[in-house]
Amino acid sequence: MSRKEEGRRKKEEGRGKKEEGRRKKEEGRRKKEEGRRKKEEGRRKKEEGRGKKEEGRRKKEVLSQLTNNS
Repeated sequence: MSRKEEGRRKKEEGRGKKEEGRRKKEEGRRKKEEGRRKKEEGRRKKEEGRGKKEEGRRKKEVLSQLTNNS
C-alpha cells in the first residue's frame, strides 16, 4: 500500500470516528431530553392528583357544613 493510499485510509477512519462521536453525543442529548420530559410529566400528574384531592376535601367540608346547619 502506497503512502498516499495509507493516508486516505487513515483519513476515512478518522471521519468514521468523528461521525460515531457525533452520533453518540446526539443520542445522549436525546436521552437527557426524554428524561426531562418524563420527569416534567410526572410532576404535572402529581400536581393534578393534589388538585383532585383538595377538591374532594372541599366538597366534603361543604357537605358537612350543610348537614350541620340544617
